[in-house]
Amino acid sequence: MRNASGDGVIISKSRFELGRVAPGETKTVEFPFELTPAMTSDELVLEVLMYDATLGTTARERLQFPVRPVVPRTDAPAGVEVKVRRSRVRSGASASNPQVATARRGATLPALGTFGPWIKVDLGAGETGFVPAKSVGRTSGAVRKPTGVQPFWNSTPPAITVDLAGLSTQAAVYPLAGTVTSETRVEGRVRHRLQPRRQDRRAQVLYLSNRGARTRNRSGLQGHPAVAGTSQVVVVARENTEVQALERFFIYRETQAP
Repeated sequence: MRNASGDGVIISKSRFELGRVAPGETKTVEFPFELTPAMTSDELVLEVLMYDATLGTTARERLQFPVRPVVPRTDAPAGVEVKVRRSRVRSGASASNPQVATARRGATLPALGTFGPWIKVDLGAGETGFVPAKSVGRTSGAVRKPTGVQPFWNSTPPAITVDLAGLSTQAAVYPLAGTVTSETRVEGRVRHRLQPRRQDRRAQVLYLSNRGARTRNRSGLQGHPAVAGTSQVVVVARENTEVQALERFFIYRETQAP
């Protein structure tokens, strides 16, 4: 790894030997670095170079990170409760940091400190995050562990299985069956959409509502009305407002001779 930002960046270790990497295998390395007061840019730029000695090939990736001034820490209440419909939990004390979790109204979190307009909270499992101070209120007592938090780092999109009865039909309704399975639950809607290929036809959207359900699967997708010619069908399954899966295929309805 190479510093492309100029002065103020110290990379403790910039080179790793990975050895043999089998097909499909993943290896992880960490490049420790720190910023010093000599850093004047508002953006950190690093270049990562990967070299395959056997094939003699290289790959290069340029990484860019925003740099923010240090925000001093002040004491925070022992616990906070989310007062808005949904509070986005960030990896750092800035709205530009990646979202790592969602805390819904009524969620309670142990507070670790206040950093300007942000409060650092304990997410459990050794993970921490930051919520906007204006989105939470002080709890009446201490909070031992977080509740009402949906982390992003272990959210896997639902799995969609569609049982296709061929991709062509002469019937007015195309039979569509399948199952949507989630590690947590299928929330919101299981949606399938019929999109005619012609520009002068309006799309038809059908819904199977499952909002608020606790089930981890949803089966029995309903049949589609089929229009003459080729149409696109899109099946969308949502685990929550941020995590969803999509399955797309085309069907063809044959036109019957008069």
